[in-house]
Parts: sequence; structure tokens; C-alpha cells
Amino acid sequence: MRINPATLGPLLAAAFMACTPAKADPQSLIQGNYELPEPDSCAVPNNYPTTEYNKSREGWVDLRFTVKADGSVTDIETAAIMGRDAFAEQATRWLRNCRFKPALENGKPVDAQNIVRRFHYRMDMSAGADRGIRTRLLEVNGMIQQGKLDEAEAALDAIEPDARYIYEFVHILLRRASIMALRDRTDIALLYLWQLSSSNEFLEPEEYGRYLRMQLQLELKHGLLNSALWTLPHFKDLGKRPGDDKLVTALEKLKTIAASDQPMLIVGRIPSECRGIICPTSTPSWDYFPVRRTLSLTAIEGNLDQVEGRCAHKTFKMKAEAGVTWTIPASWGQCAIRITGAPGSSFKLIDENV
Repeated sequence: MRINPATLGPLLAAAFMACTPAKADPQSLIQGNYELPEPDSCAVPNNYPTTEYNKSREGWVDLRFTVKADGSVTDIETAAIMGRDAFAEQATRWLRNCRFKPALENGKPVDAQNIVRRFHYRMDMSAGADRGIRTRLLEVNGMIQQGKLDEAEAALDAIEPDARYIYEFVHILLRRASIMALRDRTDIALLYLWQLSSSNEFLEPEEYGRYLRMQLQLELKHGLLNSALWTLPHFKDLGKRPGDDKLVTALEKLKTIAASDQPMLIVGRIPSECRGIICPTSTPSWDYFPVRRTLSLTAIEGNLDQVEGRCAHKTFKMKAEAGVTWTIPASWGQCAIRITGAPGSSFKLIDENV
């Protein structure tokens, strides 16, 4: 939904795109007779922060919130931000005044918890990228190709404070993902890639295809079936490029396991190489979208803190312990699981039927 800039007083050239589903959204997987809430009518204040508008700065914010059965919005928190804090503050103020068509379960309005949406702040006359930053990004490409990963990362650290446009942020994140993948920190690479949802307009078609294939490959490698199924519809040509047959085979194998009674074993790790965009809070975490509803932890190395379940109709927390099995009631709706603990701690999660 793009707000008409003509309604925004002095901010005539600014545009605000709201309510784009974010990658972290557990509600993107609709189950049974459950229908997601949808934006209805919103009171729109001057939504582009004046300080950022005057400096032609763009960005995005992922907000997590609850939509009540009456369509009102509560429990707003920032899930991730790319750009300045002013964007999160302004988006939060805007969302508080927003009204939704409530979620429906079996045709009746219900509360919907843990909705995550991305809010883009983008200038109508966006330059895409500063010429100097484009040149510096090309230099980073050369460093990566030569295996000079430390130099490439340092160069990105220097570029990021100067970045103003979403195009620039997208290309910085993509290069950070590539560096982490080459370092075999593929879990961190995935965290960067997941931030690039809805990024196809900022990438050339060939580049976008490589990004999607990298993401799908890593999701399948880590056994993240629901994440892979979210990625799949973004492809227009899967199966038409060299190597695609391996991706298709791996996907079908994982789907076969999920459809059987065989437990799914997923290796998890609390990230220890976090930056703000992929670990927006002071507590690093590992996220998972369950395929089944009975879960347990095993082979814990390090210190885990808690398990938090963020479901459509319920949020729960429990101590993260090995050998404790929990089953998520179907009435709680689709869920995302978040595990927190000491950075670098590893574990295995068993996702099974009962």
C-alpha cells in the first residue's frame, strides 16, 4: 500500500510503502480456515521523518504487533531496522493509528498475535545508489573474488555509514551474505539473505536469481523446510539453470521426510557474529518455523536461555533444556520458535509427530 504523497503536507516528494510481509512473519504460512488480518483504513500522520527526508535517507523497518479482533493494533515492537532509528519511531507512531480487517478463524474475528510487517521508507526520486558507493561496491566484488574476505568486510564497514538508499543497503547485505557463506558461516549468511525479502527491484535479474539460489541452497542444507517453501514462489526459472537439479532433488527429499513419520533433526546455533540488522536486540537468537508441532532439544553445547514460541493466538516461554518435549496445541495457530542463549552455543532440535 503506497500512501499518496500529496496528502502529506510538506513532504510532497516522499512515499511510504506499508505492510509488506517480512521474511520473519510466521503468519505467512496460512493453516486451516485461518485468514490473515489485512490493512483497512489508517490515520496517516506526516510519516517520513523530516530529518531523514531532508537528507534523502531511505530505509525499512520490520514491526511485530498484535491485531485485535476489533481491528486495533497493540504490542508493537521493532523486529529489525535498516537505516536510522527515526524510521522505527515514525512507523510505530503510524501503526498505532492503523486499523485492520481482523483475522478470521472459521469466519469469526479473532486476535492475531505476532504479525510481522515490513515498512519501507523510500524517496519517490530515489537515485538508487551514489556513484561513489557503486564504485566502492564493485571494488568489494573484486576483493571477494580474490578471497580477500577480511578486506572486503572492512570495506563494507566503511561504506555502510555513508549509505542512504535502499538499493545500497540491499547490495551491502548481499555481499555480507556472500562473505559469510565463503567463511562457512552459512547460518549467518542466511540471516543476511532473509533481510532481502522483496529486493528483486533492486537487483538485476541475473543477480536476483543467484541470490535466490544461494538462499534456497542454504535453507535446504540446514533442513529449514518451511523457510525453503517460502522462498520457492519467488523463483520464475527454477530447474532451468546448471545445478538446479540438485536443489530440486534436495527439496523433494526434505519434503518426503516431512511427510513421513521420520523425525526431522535440525542443527541450530546462537549466532556469534551479529550485526544490528540481523540481531536487532541485545539477545542473539536462533529462529525456526516448525513443520510439525512436537519439538525437543538435544546435544546442547554451551548455554541456552529460553525457548519462545510466537504463535498466531499465543506467545509462550519456557526454559531451554535438553530432553524436554513440548507439543504446540493446534488451537494456537502457526508458530515461529525462537531460542536464545550465549553466542556460539549449538544444539539440535527434533521436529516430529506424536
